[in-house]
Amino acid sequence: MVVVVAAVLALALVGTGAVLYLRGDLDSILGRTDPGPGGNQLPEGPTIDGPPVIDEVAEQAGLVCHDEAVSTIKVKGCYLQETDHLVTMRYRIADDGSIDKVNTTVLHNDIAPAERGEELRSLMTPVLAELPISDQDRSVIDGVIGGAEESVYDDTDWDGGDKGQYSYRHSQDTSTLSVGRVSSDYLPPTPLTDDHQPIIDELTDRGWACEQEEVSLTCTDDGRGKIVATLSTAGQSNDEPRMTAFRVWFNGVSPTVDEPRMRDAYAALAKAGAKGKVLSAGMEILAGGGQKHFFNSDVEFYRGESYYDLSGVQFS
Repeated sequence: MVVVVAAVLALALVGTGAVLYLRGDLDSILGRTDPGPGGNQLPEGPTIDGPPVIDEVAEQAGLVCHDEAVSTIKVKGCYLQETDHLVTMRYRIADDGSIDKVNTTVLHNDIAPAERGEELRSLMTPVLAELPISDQDRSVIDGVIGGAEESVYDDTDWDGGDKGQYSYRHSQDTSTLSVGRVSSDYLPPTPLTDDHQPIIDELTDRGWACEQEEVSLTCTDDGRGKIVATLSTAGQSNDEPRMTAFRVWFNGVSPTVDEPRMRDAYAALAKAGAKGKVLSAGMEILAGGGQKHFFNSDVEFYRGESYYDLSGVQFS
């Protein structure tokens, strides 16, 4: 839980728009003669139909929502970033359009848990009213928010005979509440590609030295930067690792969109099979100063202060 919260907080930045346009001519950057992804445009994927309360709460709190994943799992996420104040609300949506689970995190520096709990309560009260749990469960959950106990969790009833569960935790700066149906289905990290070897081969051919250590792959080349990929065997047949994250690190000044290390990254990502064009185009958007945080094809794209990050959407 703590790892998931940290990852969500690190990426909780405001994004916009479902249709994202490239800055510059990606085909010329990659030296391609075939059409670019969507003709200088990332594909517009299907949208998620969720209950209106998701957008209502987001509008009231100033959150920006994204349809994060739509394939093997449906995930909708809403985010807010202000100085010393981050909010994330991520929903797993059931096939019938109802909320299956919601994870909410409020980070607010120098605010007491009780005061931070009031913000969390205002976000979650309308959502709890939509969940198929009893009024008694709602009352219990409301009572633990902002309380003295640092970690509280318990089972709830869930309509249809399923089992539900909630978990509330708080620390010096962060409060989190998770409420949802308990599922026995394990959802592994979403791979960026079924075969990452062509990505490594392309980087190697372009002069990068790549070394793998357990689930981490690191590629370097004469100080131009560092590319780090994360591999995972979780949920994969025969424990065959899949690449679930690809990050271009840099120090100091951000690389320009068409400098050699970025052209190498675009070309390598283009080798990622079915998602190759989306991954290379999304990386170009990050490097070109376009969208800072967006989702496409079950992939999260994020521009940090010293890195550009692509990762398969996950939910727990």
